[in-house]
Amino acid sequence: MIARIEPTIDIGCVVCGQVASDLIRACEPGELGRKTFEHVSAALGAVVCTNFQLDAATQRLRLVFVHGVPSEYLEMAGSLELGQEYCGIAALTRQPLVADKQRIASDPNGGLVRELGATAYACYPLEASNGRLLGTFAVASATRESFTDDEVAWLGTITNFLAQAWERFEAEQGLRASEERLRLSQEAGGLGHWDYDYASDTLVWSDQTRKLLGVEPGEPPSRQLLRSRVHPEDRPRLEEHIARSAHLDADHIRPFEFRVVMPNGVIRWLEDQDRVETNAAGLPVRAVGIVRDITARKAHEGHVQLLMRELDHRVKNMLSIVQAIARQTAAREPDDFVVRFIERIRALSVNQDLLVRNEWQGADMEELVRTQLAPFTDLVGSRIVVHGPKLRLNAAAAQAIGLTLHELATNAGKYGALSTDKGHVDVRWGTDGRTLTMSWTERDGPPVSPPERRGFGSMVIASMATAAVEGEVQLDYAPSGLVWRLTCPAANGLEAAGGEHI
Repeated sequence: MIARIEPTIDIGCVVCGQVASDLIRACEPGELGRKTFEHVSAALGAVVCTNFQLDAATQRLRLVFVHGVPSEYLEMAGSLELGQEYCGIAALTRQPLVADKQRIASDPNGGLVRELGATAYACYPLEASNGRLLGTFAVASATRESFTDDEVAWLGTITNFLAQAWERFEAEQGLRASEERLRLSQEAGGLGHWDYDYASDTLVWSDQTRKLLGVEPGEPPSRQLLRSRVHPEDRPRLEEHIARSAHLDADHIRPFEFRVVMPNGVIRWLEDQDRVETNAAGLPVRAVGIVRDITARKAHEGHVQLLMRELDHRVKNMLSIVQAIARQTAAREPDDFVVRFIERIRALSVNQDLLVRNEWQGADMEELVRTQLAPFTDLVGSRIVVHGPKLRLNAAAAQAIGLTLHELATNAGKYGALSTDKGHVDVRWGTDGRTLTMSWTERDGPPVSPPERRGFGSMVIASMATAAVEGEVQLDYAPSGLVWRLTCPAANGLEAAGGEHI
């Protein structure tokens, strides 16, 4: 069984990594949709793919990519209301919609999907990191009767990558709009210009050029003065740029970006575009140019590059975690691998949702606990006590503690205090400013003893949080009930320490 499953999971991780890489490199929405469909088609045999974008002004879904839909249906599918057809329902509810052959055949909301001859269908909402709806992504097959749970989970992962790519497009569109506003404002008088005569070695600056360089009106312009204003790190490039000017063809426009240090110490980015005029012999006689401030554009470019690096880093980290969970689950719990693996991936997904909603600025401790206890929501407040001050875990601690809580809750539901009608669980946490403590205490359940076999879940409970926050875990299989207790430096686990000690 392991030999059959292990290669599949490894290939899945490689495919996810390739998808993430392709989507990061996509340059426009059409390319994004095409690359996504290529991967989905290869993995699932899908023949239909749609990608809708939410029009914020009309609150309708607008089709931006489609494959496999005949032309006679394109007008019908070009624009959908929220709640209309399967894609509109997924967008309205913010929940994935998965339909098999039987449901498609009888569901009144599946008219368009049914007309297309689809027999297996899945649609996911695309959400930004702040929870804002971006659109939907859907795939369908005409040869399958349904998609498996593994395939549905895999599609959810692909959808997350797709949503992140759409956010990147929006950021880049915002950058271009900002640049256009900057250009228009400069044509309202923001551009500086200059003129240089080679024979007389005379340089003339406009008033705006002086302003951009931080030069007083009475100072005579010169290359020496220009060089003194340029950032020291950019001066060699400036000298090289000037030296090359005498060897370029006439009217060749040469863009050059550099930094200047203003008298008050502020650093400003400028862009110079110049050209050289030559005589009949081809010798340079005059150079003219325009100068503009591109500081805002550079700031936007830096922000986009930072987002790209951060996205790449987080995708690689997530794939590493998924791969580790897959390998450890297959090695230690092969008999129920699929069920356990999907449960753990869903627990990891819950952690990610919390972190994304908070823009990776940590996760609220109580929200994390209650989310991982979602299968036992009706017992919280009666048989499950959740208590502690308002604390925000950092991203690493939230991931580790979230997975640990999932394993503790799963274990309690199968073998511990929550497997009977009388058992109780206390989940508490706190800090004295220097130390973070958290505990999970079970009582009134079946007699407890240490497990005979150490599976992946036991490993997570005993050591995952320890490694993430460099703390200590005490695990007591007391006959009265399991007790798990974490102690670590508050600075290792919290975004900001505060609250009371338990």
